[in-house]
Amino acid sequence: KKKVFYGISYGAYIGDVEATQRKIERNFQLFEKCKERIELTIQVFPNSPESDEVKEFISTILGNYAGKMIEYGVECQPKDYDAYYGDGMPLVMRFREAEKPVMIQDIYVE
Repeated sequence: KKKVFYGISYGAYIGDVEATQRKIERNFQLFEKCKERIELTIQVFPNSPESDEVKEFISTILGNYAGKMIEYGVECQPKDYDAYYGDGMPLVMRFREAEKPVMIQDIYVE
């Protein structure tokens, strides 16, 4: 299986909560269809009390999807993953420097 790191930014989330929630839900549906080929790790940035709203939303809908792993407060090592998907954030540069594929989500594209 390919290991994909899914980074969700609290800042992007609060910019348009409804659109971001729809996008996360659609992404989980897509990743569910690919679960035989993709192992997904989800992390919300920053790991702070402010981002608890995002974590609560993810935990609520995650029950519908098998095989998702959430890590909070763990240092991401790009060498441990095959690709990055998610919001633009400083971590993206570490994936690029490691020559890993980077895909930035757009909450308004379906």
